[in-house]
Amino acid sequence: MNTKTLQSSGKSRRTCVTSLIAVLVCGLAGVLNAQDFEIKIARPSKVGDTYGIESKGSLEQRIAITVDGEAVPPQNEITSAVLKAKVEVLAVTALGKESKARFTVASLAKIEDGKAEEVLPAGTVVIGERRGAKTEFTVADSPAEPEIAKLLNVVITLVQDNKQDVDDDVIFGTKERQKIGGTWPVNADAASKDLALKYELKVAPKNISGTVTLVEKTKDGLDIHSTMELKEVGLPLPPGMITKASNFKMQLGGVLPLDLTKPEVSESMTMEGSVECAGQSGGKDLTMVLTLKGMNQISFTGP
Repeated sequence: MNTKTLQSSGKSRRTCVTSLIAVLVCGLAGVLNAQDFEIKIARPSKVGDTYGIESKGSLEQRIAITVDGEAVPPQNEITSAVLKAKVEVLAVTALGKESKARFTVASLAKIEDGKAEEVLPAGTVVIGERRGAKTEFTVADSPAEPEIAKLLNVVITLVQDNKQDVDDDVIFGTKERQKIGGTWPVNADAASKDLALKYELKVAPKNISGTVTLVEKTKDGLDIHSTMELKEVGLPLPPGMITKASNFKMQLGGVLPLDLTKPEVSESMTMEGSVECAGQSGGKDLTMVLTLKGMNQISFTGP
């Protein structure tokens, strides 16, 4: 066999190997895409559960106001924080959503201009409890200072214990098994009730649209994302003010283990929207445009 024949044979073997890898990859992708999965969004907690979290959150509020047609200085506020803590569940709702918890802080940092400033020392114990539309916090057995409470509110989410609470599977789930890329609608009726209970947002079901998508299967479980758009949203306003226009968009996501008895691995939420309202206050004509932008990303670890 001459040199050219050897070279040709080598190329042929490499081509065969490359082709075989391509076939295997395509075959694996085909098998994965052919799989379907049971969708289970709600993963109930119980009193006594413990786990670790790293939670990043921010809320940006901008308010533009005019009084009798004249603009006043805008009010802008950005709250951003990162919390690392061990969590113990102290109370849950009938559906297993956490309403009260103890957080043993590893670190709580305020983020400003891209810089982190520690605001609570490691070992500090924070108790959070949802009361009505608000979450109240104690720090080392004393009520949290307002600035600390603001930071905690963007990194900790607890749920009001209410008999009208709505199961997450009713809002975002589906009874049909789904393949990767599968999409199904958000239950607008259930979402309307949930928004009113959690956030005091009044939205008629007809003004809620959204879909849920099984994005991919990761090493940790199923990555599921949802997008919702809200129109004509009613918010709590000062006396004498009425809403003229309001629109919000929310994106939610999470990675859920294939083992339906295990809790979620991570969750995320982004929200942005605006509210325009007008009315009278102190005998003067008042208009206000409120713009909100918020996010929260949480990763969970074992006890």
